Amino acid sequence: MDIRLKTLLDESKTIILDFDNTIAATEQFAWPAFNNVLKDFNVELKEEHIKRYIGNTDRVIFSMIEKDFDITIDFDYYFNKRIKFYIESVIASDLKPFKYVYEILNEFKDRDIYILSSNTKKAIVEILKNWKLDTYFKEVYSMIDLKSTKEEFIKNSLLPDYFNTKSEDLIVFEDSAKTINMAKSYGAKTVFIKNEINKNDSCSCDYIIET
Repeated sequence: MDIRLKTLLDESKTIILDFDNTIAATEQFAWPAFNNVLKDFNVELKEEHIKRYIGNTDRVIFSMIEKDFDITIDFDYYFNKRIKFYIESVIASDLKPFKYVYEILNEFKDRDIYILSSNTKKAIVEILKNWKLDTYFKEVYSMIDLKSTKEEFIKNSLLPDYFNTKSEDLIVFEDSAKTINMAKSYGAKTVFIKNEINKNDSCSCDYIIET
């Protein structure tokens, strides 16, 4: 592990990780899962749609799709259908978490490690169990369950309530530049996970990991 990243982790009491494209490259399965269920409406999401939708909860994304394509979607039915397809796709692949995730889980077992994601808790837990990593995390928080966005969650100063620590003792790993900037302004240490989707995004962070 790079010495700069290790120092940031040494200085932190609580570690918060996003899930999709932060713990592993699971985002590649998210949008095919949407397109799989949208076949019923003869709708296919293109890159320009995905860039606008990314980072939102399913409820918000389906609402945006309804407006963009002038269709009406039975949310509960298509949400459950999409999640099932997504989980099955990830588990059927040989995808594994990024190397740095294993390093954190093995070297910082004494820290409180959480997941804060726009994905569903059900999907995250099932995939973690498949990787045999479910016992490493103190809790998985889903924005769907909390009925919020990450930006609103941080803006409303809910981090201490859910993670039982001061902002300066937090380190946040994220692939969303918007969330990184919000967490940084709140006083947390931040690590930006850069990939093909967000490589041109700019943010104020303490460290960058390229995947």
